[in-house]
Amino acid sequence: MLKIDQSILKVILLLFAFNIFSCSGGTASSSFGLPSSSLLPPDAVEGSSDGITSPFQFYVGVDKEINSISHVHASGDFTRACSFLPNDASKDITCIVEAPEAEFGFKGLGLKYNVPPEMCYYLERSPYWYYSKEVGIGPSAISVYQEFSTDQTKMLDYSTSVDSSPSAKVLSYPEVEIDMTTTPPTFTCVYDRRKGNGANCCSGSYSYSYLKRTHPTSTTTLDTTTVTSSTWGPQDASCIGGAGSEWPVKTSTGIPLLFVELSKKGLLNKSYKVNAPSPLRMSTLHVANFYTPSLHTHTGFGPPLPTRTSNRPYFIDPIDDRNGSPILSGSDYYEFTCKDQAYETLRKIKLYAREWDTYQDYVDYIVTKGTSTTANPDRGLGVEGINCAGISGPCNDFYDIDDFVVLQLGGSYPTTPADVTSRSSYFPND
Repeated sequence: MLKIDQSILKVILLLFAFNIFSCSGGTASSSFGLPSSSLLPPDAVEGSSDGITSPFQFYVGVDKEINSISHVHASGDFTRACSFLPNDASKDITCIVEAPEAEFGFKGLGLKYNVPPEMCYYLERSPYWYYSKEVGIGPSAISVYQEFSTDQTKMLDYSTSVDSSPSAKVLSYPEVEIDMTTTPPTFTCVYDRRKGNGANCCSGSYSYSYLKRTHPTSTTTLDTTTVTSSTWGPQDASCIGGAGSEWPVKTSTGIPLLFVELSKKGLLNKSYKVNAPSPLRMSTLHVANFYTPSLHTHTGFGPPLPTRTSNRPYFIDPIDDRNGSPILSGSDYYEFTCKDQAYETLRKIKLYAREWDTYQDYVDYIVTKGTSTTANPDRGLGVEGINCAGISGPCNDFYDIDDFVVLQLGGSYPTTPADVTSRSSYFPND
């Protein structure tokens, strides 16, 4: 393991301190916070790259010791490796790892990365991650009024107000449910499902005002007012899914942090492994991040963001919550960034892992070097013995991101205000 002068690590953290807001907010900014000063993840192992052996290339390949049936190439150019030479004119590249679905479903994902001597001073890495459960920001202000009979055995009247909405006899708002059977009333954020053995995915803070009045039998009225403040969170780390959920450095709420490795002394050649998803899920969502953008177009519920549109999967880019508050986006790719001494970006590799429902389609695509007109990575509801090899069952044994929308949600995310209560189903809940 490299031994790094502590002053260098302080410089790394200082550089990011000035950029914390651009790294954690805004729809066009990165969705990661401060980087870790750690230099080596605990699961780092040596492996072999996919067809690239030159130590003078900055590349990301497949670790064949993990994914023996796989291939990686540049997106849009099957013949190009996922790599850069020091004198390459291009600055960034998007790559795709191709593999039959069982490779990711049972083995996970193994990547081999290489930084040549004198090319990068730092290597910055970040994982693919999403929200595994419905997340949102709870209301900031709640007011409840109750009026009781003189003996306080019967509630005569009540009203509620959430985030300055008109006072009314409403017990269920888009983001909070109020229970009038208790005195004083209790309330629960809809993103907090701990009572159902789930997780708390609600964040934010709030003030609570409670007014209790006893109905007078004379000219005397007894009023009791209580005002408190608290927070809805912290959000549970289990609200985060994908490779980021096992990332070695993250916030207390599970958000992955940028991971920085020092490579100034020469060759940096390692493997990064994402564990296989739970075999009970029969899903590759945890590992495989490739998707078809046209299947995932959605807008915000709003206000204030009803017109913003995204073509990333909803659980990666929720845009906003049930009441319009903007939500930090996840990341739909694995990223490897080459930085110089001043932490300026020199080269960038973004990577997607695509699973193939059938081995026959995968072989057809690889043998024809990506030119096959019949190879289909997603056989969907195709039947074995008719649409693919086998004797029974579907061709598609592990569902991926596209399958989640097509098979689980019927083809789209309905995000009109009337559908706000169905928002929880837009998350995989894995």
